[in-house]
Amino acid sequence: MKLVGLAFALMLSACSAQPALRSRALMSAAAREKPQHYVVLTVRNPLSPPTLHAASTARGYDNLGTYQAGGSARSASRALATQYHLQETSSWPIALLGVHCLVYALPGDSDADQVLAALARDPRVESVQPLQSFATTSSGLYNDPYAPLQRNVQQMAIPEAQALSRGAGVRVAVIDTGVELDHPDLPSSAVSSNFVDNDRHAFGEDAHGTAVAGIIAAIPNNGIGIVGVAPDVQLLLYKACWRLRPARRRCATRSHWRRLWQQPLTHMLTSSI
Repeated sequence: MKLVGLAFALMLSACSAQPALRSRALMSAAAREKPQHYVVLTVRNPLSPPTLHAASTARGYDNLGTYQAGGSARSASRALATQYHLQETSSWPIALLGVHCLVYALPGDSDADQVLAALARDPRVESVQPLQSFATTSSGLYNDPYAPLQRNVQQMAIPEAQALSRGAGVRVAVIDTGVELDHPDLPSSAVSSNFVDNDRHAFGEDAHGTAVAGIIAAIPNNGIGIVGVAPDVQLLLYKACWRLRPARRRCATRSHWRRLWQQPLTHMLTSSI
């Protein structure tokens, strides 16, 4: 059942980018508040996808033009609603799966289990399950304002990993642009070297290296920014790239790299043995 729930969650996230289709897929406030009074089901929707052409995509639920539920899918959905006294609240087609998804409100006096069992036996129904709600845990474990947006933290089980280790005693070298060394969300123990120039001001204004360092070691639960994967590592920040203009960077491939490998990284490797 959990796998089925995950599949439906993925379906919910696969709504069409078209405004008309997206509006039909919106979840009503009542369904969000009382999901136990709703069911999600799919009926077969055997439409031929649009012809692919050069530079097109096989993701058939995006940019489908006139693609929508076919006649058989519409007829089945109306017949199901009439037979089981259901009220359609939202619907959307998923071309890649060849189905049309529908959310129905159950009659107020119905037995949800009995209705679900009857729908599951109905040959017109491709799949059916209760409308389920899921709570994530990543946003509740950290007070960092952008933690709720870091879905990868939950997917990679970072909270569980940090309960065992946060990277203490490990050195991580970031060979990138410069880093804002006094950023309040980065550890103060970082070691830095500039292999591009002597411009310390420019070093601290580089955004890309700062972002990479933050992904690695941003301090969690300090009420600032994001959650780092391993906040207790010692960062070794080496500037080997510089800005040409805001959207472009260039990195050294000869003399600067030779200095980089001969001095700090060699020192780092020998001193860590």
